Formats: sequence, structure tokens, C-alpha cells
Amino acid sequence: MTLQTLTQVRAAHDLHQGRHTVVKHGARGVVVDLHPSWSETTYTVEFTQVGKHHRKPTVTLVGLTERDVQPD
Repeated sequence: MTLQTLTQVRAAHDLHQGRHTVVKHGARGVVVDLHPSWSETTYTVEFTQVGKHHRKPTVTLVGLTERDVQPD
């Protein structure tokens, strides 16, 4: 199932860049772009993370798959 632009999603697991966790499991985001190819579609997703007392900066990740995000 291909997700469409502006679909609300959640991180299916912690997302990492190198050794750093940049998005926690369950964080909410929105698909902002699709990148279809012959093997699979990848997504650009903007995550807005909320801390205990304030909103953290938006994180945009490119190249996520349906294993990385699921519809909210």
C-alpha cells in the first residue's frame, strides 16, 4: 500500500542517523513527498516531536520505507 502526500504517520520504530536516535518510536509525522522507483516507494516525512514541556524542532527524514512508518 503506497502512502499519499499529507498522510499522517507514526514512526514504526526508533529512527537513527549513525549512532543517534533522531526520531523515537511512535512519533507523529506527515508524508511530504513520495519517491517511487521500480523496487519500492520511499518517503520524505516531517516529524514534529513533543517533549514533556515543549515542542522540539521539526525533523525531516528522506528515504523512509513502509517498514519505517505506518499510517496514524
